[in-house]
Amino acid sequence: MREMKEYNHVLVDTKKFRSMDLLHDETKRTHWGDKTVEQMVKDWELDQWEVMTWDEFTKRTYKKLCKPWVETDKETFWEMLEVLPPERWRNMGNAEFFQISEKETLDITATYARVGDRYFYAKRRTSCDYSEELKAIGEIM
Repeated sequence: MREMKEYNHVLVDTKKFRSMDLLHDETKRTHWGDKTVEQMVKDWELDQWEVMTWDEFTKRTYKKLCKPWVETDKETFWEMLEVLPPERWRNMGNAEFFQISEKETLDITATYARVGDRYFYAKRRTSCDYSEELKAIGEIM
């Protein structure tokens, strides 16, 4: 079995901004198919792609997906609360937060908040600090 620590680069479809496969540091071949970058680009018909470090990919992903909070409605809040078992469901007095248990990518998931009688949505890391998120919501209220 290959050690993952040898795979610190990733082939990224920059058009859809999705990782295609990890690349071995020395051989530059893919983890799953043992293919070259050129083979992957051809097989997946990628017209916009880039090889980057895993750290760079995660930073860009967080920047791309974790946008400011937006207001939503009560119906959406409750639908999302009931569709899958919530994670990190917390009541903070006048505020309530939860995250969808299914991740979009990496450790990013849909996060919902109720502050008073207003409802909000944003994509956040599963480790986000709800106290800090409450401050961010307060800035747009």
